[in-house]
Amino acid sequence: MTKLEQYLRNKKTAYNEKNISLHGVVPVIVKDELLNDGISLSSIISKIENIVPQYFIHGLDSIYVGEFDQFGDRGINAFMMTVLYISQMSKMTKMI
Repeated sequence: MTKLEQYLRNKKTAYNEKNISLHGVVPVIVKDELLNDGISLSSIISKIENIVPQYFIHGLDSIYVGEFDQFGDRGINAFMMTVLYISQMSKMTKMI
């Protein structure tokens, strides 16, 4: 593989990781970088899509991954309103 091909492949992977959505409908926004480089957000979303039917996410506007004040204040690693907030340090990635 040439350097140009490798560059383009890396660029495409980075683009895909930044433009992720759940079932192609709900955008997934990474507020804070994932702490484990070995975790692929797109593969986690793909596994969630296999488990959670699209009709379950009706009314969900977006998903934010990052560190939020509510996590420390309430001792939680995810919460939901019309937006789902998930900690980037969540142990849920180990369950999937």
